[in-house]
Amino acid sequence: MKKVIGLVLGLMLCVSNVWAQGVPGTLIQPSPTHLDVCTGINAKSTAVNTLATVTIPAISGQSIYLCGVSFEVTNSATGAVTQANVCFTTTNMGGIQWCYSSTNAANTSTTFIPTLPATYVKSGIPGTAVTIVSPAINAQIIYNINAYFYYAP
Repeated sequence: MKKVIGLVLGLMLCVSNVWAQGVPGTLIQPSPTHLDVCTGINAKSTAVNTLATVTIPAISGQSIYLCGVSFEVTNSATGAVTQANVCFTTTNMGGIQWCYSSTNAANTSTTFIPTLPATYVKSGIPGTAVTIVSPAINAQIIYNINAYFYYAP
């Protein structure tokens, strides 16, 4: 009986190893890491009449991949603001900028969520920080910037 059980178990082990074979170099089980998941989020809110700057710090030898951004432009309670062709700008991202025009009443807010390519945007120089800066200061506006990113070679 022990021989039969041993034979059955051995046969099952052989068959399961055959089915577990993948293309050479592919994982047979889930990877413990997923490098393109946006693990970092950096948000910067400012007071009225100040610039907002988000800095994604550099890691030596690693590039920064931008997964997404969102911007919020909030008018204070004291006045309406009209902005024409103003831009959020970047450094180390190939000159990417996001521009808009708006006419907002006092005490209102507008959120912009720009579309990025299906594949994430890679920073220009590995090991160099990325910054996103709001448009010029405005007496009645508070800027909020959210950046979603990850590091990889």
